Amino acid sequence: AQAAADKAQADSDDSDDSDDSDDSDDDNDNASGDTGQAQAEDPGVARADQAEVLRQQASSALDLLDQRLQDGTGDPLAPATDALDNLDKLRQLYFSLIDHLKKLISDESENHDQTAAVAAEDYEQMLAALDPMVQAEQQNKAMADAITKALRAQADAASSQGDASAQGAQPQGAQPQAKQGPSADDLAEAALDVDLASDAMDEATTTLTDARDETGGMSHDIEPAIDDQADAIDQLSQALQLLQPPKKQQGDKDKDKDKQQDQDQDVSRQQAERRLQEAREREAEREHNRASAGNEPVDKDW
Repeated sequence: AQAAADKAQADSDDSDDSDDSDDSDDDNDNASGDTGQAQAEDPGVARADQAEVLRQQASSALDLLDQRLQDGTGDPLAPATDALDNLDKLRQLYFSLIDHLKKLISDESENHDQTAAVAAEDYEQMLAALDPMVQAEQQNKAMADAITKALRAQADAASSQGDASAQGAQPQGAQPQAKQGPSADDLAEAALDVDLASDAMDEATTTLTDARDETGGMSHDIEPAIDDQADAIDQLSQALQLLQPPKKQQGDKDKDKDKQQDQDQDVSRQQAERRLQEAREREAEREHNRASAGNEPVDKDW
């Protein structure tokens, strides 16, 4: 999410720069040097390098796992866990902003469930279990802040693009372009939702920290933290709905399919009944013709 925010900001800065047609040769040389430096600092290149490191680490861990499974010596759980961690980091490295938001909802939900479970335990056991939850809440808040920054950058970029499109002349007879992705308003509202979630996470972190440290030499109730975590999940879910509207439910698709099948069956039934009626009419006509032929007088030939 942070990389997405930095990229969006960089794209915004680049759009404000224009090339000067009267640059001297020295300026061109400097520009070439700047371009080379920019390429060296390209986030995409850095991400690719990081991905290769993670891939190699995961491959080494899988090789060690395979060796231990074949030899029957050593604990296979350690390399398996190491490989899984590296593969998960590699997967997250290419997350989209929506992927990061979905994972944040999952992480916050998990921390909420763990906090609720700890709240029901003995007080001393609760204190001993709070530190990982405090750290997890702090990490979730940092991710929420990064997503908020990226969403705001995208909202600004979408708004600027919309203004530029509105000022441009629409060719006569041209079809309006289909909407691509969320609008600037949706992005801005989603950023606000995630920002509110971050505030709720901050409140939860404070409550959990006070309970863990027994701030003021007294015990603290962690129920408010559970409520703040639930509020954060709700805000994040609202942001996700703005960025990714719910798709048509499978049940609705099945209903439409069943309706179409019923209509097709009705048409087929009507066609069959019509053909049957036509066959009956033809048969009745043949019977009538045969009966008429049988009643005609026969000329005597004697």
